[in-house]
Amino acid sequence: MIQTHSTHCIRGLDIDYTKQYIFTGTNKGDISILDLGLPGKEKLIKEISYFGGNLEIRIIRFNAIDRELYTGDQKGKITVWSLKTGQSIYAWQAHSSAITQMQYFPKKRQLLSMAKDKKIIYWQIPDNWVKDSIKKFEEENIREINDERAKEKFKKQKEKGDDDSSDDSLDGWDIPGK
Repeated sequence: MIQTHSTHCIRGLDIDYTKQYIFTGTNKGDISILDLGLPGKEKLIKEISYFGGNLEIRIIRFNAIDRELYTGDQKGKITVWSLKTGQSIYAWQAHSSAITQMQYFPKKRQLLSMAKDKKIIYWQIPDNWVKDSIKKFEEENIREINDERAKEKFKKQKEKGDDDSSDDSLDGWDIPGK
């Protein structure tokens, strides 16, 4: 027996038999990953990761090939989670009511979902959630923005006659979250 970090009701569970992991999802959106360890060593089970949000998870499925988790919630939304980052990477409104079951088919890259709206839907899972061209565009724009900020800071320093300043202050930089 093991207690996860979450104090909420576990609604979803999936197992990776290859790596010996258990994935759990709670009714408050907490996701835990438990390491079963080697067979016969079940007393050493430990929680190795814990993340999540505020989704009311009803079902959880693991995609071993892409190292992703799919969660279905009380409101009919499916969310894709990256195990690499512990962050959601994509979400969509799949049904108009609570998702009751999901099944992932790795060979076809399809996800089957069922819900209280009495619909069964096959979803074709893309190879990449974000196209490489979009990633490249975002990276280039971020680099351009950073270059413009650096030029502006240098211009301000020059106007102040502060060309050789060793001042490492962040004045003039637009820092997110400040």
